[in-house]
Amino acid sequence: MVVRLSAKCRCHASSKPFANVKNGLANTILAIEAKDAVIWTKLADLVLPKDQDKLPPLGGLFRSSAKVLFADGSVRFFSPMELRDAKAIRKMVRLD
Repeated sequence: MVVRLSAKCRCHASSKPFANVKNGLANTILAIEAKDAVIWTKLADLVLPKDQDKLPPLGGLFRSSAKVLFADGSVRFFSPMELRDAKAIRKMVRLD
């Protein structure tokens, strides 16, 4: 799932070259497991609600962690507690 703030936002990964990512590639989320599955051949964007304290349901196949892909190519496992931290997740999906 590609994470972006809204369809109108310039935060989508395809809108800026990697060289312009001020947060650092290792700190910028490109993809995250969503709770609701989609057909792998029909990928869908995961849109964050406008309410700053809310996130869409996140988490993957396993209850203990979810995989998060960062712009530097690394994949990290996030605990359920980390997945509920709306402020931190929003900070990591921002490209500016």
